[in-house]
Amino acid sequence: MTLPISVCPTAEVKLPSGATACIRGLSRAQALRCKAEMPDVEKVEKLSIQYAFDATEPEVETWYENARNDDVAALIDHIAHLSGLGVEEGKDEGGV
Repeated sequence: MTLPISVCPTAEVKLPSGATACIRGLSRAQALRCKAEMPDVEKVEKLSIQYAFDATEPEVETWYENARNDDVAALIDHIAHLSGLGVEEGKDEGGV
């Protein structure tokens, strides 16, 4: 048996501040690591951003501390959508 090769989807998104960002969805393993940090929303957001940008923890920390709230919220929404998270019940898109 050969397992299928799965590539996380990518997208360029425009944030409320007008900035654009190229991000990718999270893998199943990454999504589960984020879920394990619940209910600490800040940790979940930072980890999601780190995975979506293939960034380092210090890079994310610096950006997060200076980012606009609406940019963070929009980015997290886009990451969740690309990752298949938060899909409606009954729709199989591989969400956690």
